[in-house]
Amino acid sequence: MQTYRFSITWEAEFVGKELSAWTAPANLRCGDLILLYEGVSEGGRGAFVAVGRAVTDAVRSSKGDKGFWAWLEWRAAKTPLPLARAKKLAKFSVMGSHGRIGEAEFRRLSRAITASDAAAQKALAGWRDGRGFPTTDQVPLRDLVLASMGPTYEWHSYPAITDALLEEGWRQLPDEVDARIRPLRGDLAFDRGVIRTLQPDITLCRPRAKRLLVVEAKRIAVPTNGYRNPVDQVMDYSRACRKALPQDWTVHPLLVAEEYSDRVIAEAETTRLQARTDRPACRVWDGRKLGPDLVRDSA
Repeated sequence: MQTYRFSITWEAEFVGKELSAWTAPANLRCGDLILLYEGVSEGGRGAFVAVGRAVTDAVRSSKGDKGFWAWLEWRAAKTPLPLARAKKLAKFSVMGSHGRIGEAEFRRLSRAITASDAAAQKALAGWRDGRGFPTTDQVPLRDLVLASMGPTYEWHSYPAITDALLEEGWRQLPDEVDARIRPLRGDLAFDRGVIRTLQPDITLCRPRAKRLLVVEAKRIAVPTNGYRNPVDQVMDYSRACRKALPQDWTVHPLLVAEEYSDRVIAEAETTRLQARTDRPACRVWDGRKLGPDLVRDSA
């Protein structure tokens, strides 16, 4: 689960509960949590005014601005949290329409926003547990497919996959490497030249060997058009990481999924290699342990 800050410059029109489609960062995933900030330039209140949850992944629009959109569930604050007070509770930025915010900062701010609203507190606790997703009469069926997967969906497995990789000898990133990777930016295979903020699912390393592991986790790895193409996605992240690291580092891309299509394995086998970047590995996650590299075994 990731935590975000969204910003608008006008006063939000909803009160109480709201369910609607919003522009979103490309890496927003079903279940991610959000704080909504209103700037003052176009009539906003200069305060945090709602807590929210993504109930679908972000999906790229085929028309209009061709940006990314997701269905979001909002709970408006009974009492908005002014920016001055929020700054005393946590360190964050409100610049830009979207941005990541630390989990600890999110907890402090969301606690203050919902302090006088028991119903909002209960809803937020349910969101954290992956409960209470909307029904098909509220959100289009296609957009709810991922939400319906519940606690087996990708981000729930990140800690367990990380633990399995740590047991194999990978390590958490040193501060200086983490500082280079955290503001990661780059373009994507389907839209070259458009620079975006990127967020790999898991990054670990072998510090002595100067080797970075970039992990993209999928429940089922199948090729689709656009940013969900698994091999393109992990290689896009790896390319951006390689540019962010010193020249003597090597990047090892890894796909992790419960199931793979044959085409994904074939694409991984034939991927054009990049400088100081390994061929992507594909390993099966069974909920407890990681299997061998399917690409290497098929060679």
